[in-house]
Amino acid sequence: MAVDPRRLGIWGSSYGGFLTTLALARNSDVFKTGVDIYGVTDWSAFIALYFPPPGQRFDTDYREQAFKTAWLSSPLADMAHWRSPILVIHGDEDQIVPYADAGPLSAKLVKNAILKTYKGFPHGMPTTQADTINADLLAFIKS
Repeated sequence: MAVDPRRLGIWGSSYGGFLTTLALARNSDVFKTGVDIYGVTDWSAFIALYFPPPGQRFDTDYREQAFKTAWLSSPLADMAHWRSPILVIHGDEDQIVPYADAGPLSAKLVKNAILKTYKGFPHGMPTTQADTINADLLAFIKS
């Protein structure tokens, strides 16, 4: 049985969610839809969280290069090419990928995005809340 390229989608969670959004931003001609489960949308937002201020660990030139590289490695840098619809799902109690820097940001910037926020759900919710997540995934795919 051959793969129907008109029905090819992509999905992933956490880093896989990031890769999903990156694939859609850079290759909407290949992937017709996607599901991002708490993926990072803008790597440069994480530089400030995980890199100390200039002078404490890295020199200023390195820090600026890190911000630039992180931005260019993010789906947001390629938003102009994004055409595919996406379901973005994220729990508001995610302790790994900050909710405000991921799900809502993706959904706000992508024309064909649907955001589903799960109150009280953590990172790992496809395992801890499988019935709820799977039902929503199937509903999106069928639509």
